[in-house]
Amino acid sequence: VAQALLQQPSGATMIIYKLRNPNRAPALASRFETLFQHNATSWQDREESTLQLFLTLRMSVAITVSLIILLAGFGIFNVLTMSVLAKIKEIAILRSMGYRRVDVSLIFLWQGALIAAAGSLLGCLLGALMTWGVSHIPIRLRGLLYTNYFLVTWDWRHYVFATLLAILAVFIASYVPARRAAELPPVVTIRGSR
Repeated sequence: VAQALLQQPSGATMIIYKLRNPNRAPALASRFETLFQHNATSWQDREESTLQLFLTLRMSVAITVSLIILLAGFGIFNVLTMSVLAKIKEIAILRSMGYRRVDVSLIFLWQGALIAAAGSLLGCLLGALMTWGVSHIPIRLRGLLYTNYFLVTWDWRHYVFATLLAILAVFIASYVPARRAAELPPVVTIRGSR
């Protein structure tokens, strides 16, 4: 009916070819153009604006996650700094008993390591639970994507990368308070705390 209304010749106006490997579409499209002398478009060319949108969304998610990790690092820095300030007298006593600066620093670095381990484990568990929950949200999409549920990529490398990033952020946030604790002069600190 549409062909009659538009005064087009009868027959197929479009052929859609599905590939096992969708990344081969551009090469195959140019081959089909040469072979059949007709316009052939790969799905990447046809859906270029949608793919650009996905790339933009991925970048905005990466920026958001980076800012969250940065804020968490500042929070850990504040907690450990307050811990150093609250334990000035104890640190001075340890130093006067013969503990080296390295030993005092290691106490606070270990405290940071425990925070990193607990936070990473809890973060991975909550992340996996939330990812599972989001992947079960019903959403019906037809077109470039064909799905009945929200699409989520399950990849163990995401968890490893997030854990390594969290450990790095905690180490950086723990380093300054640990050095500050080691630099406290024991005699002046004990005299000043009376």
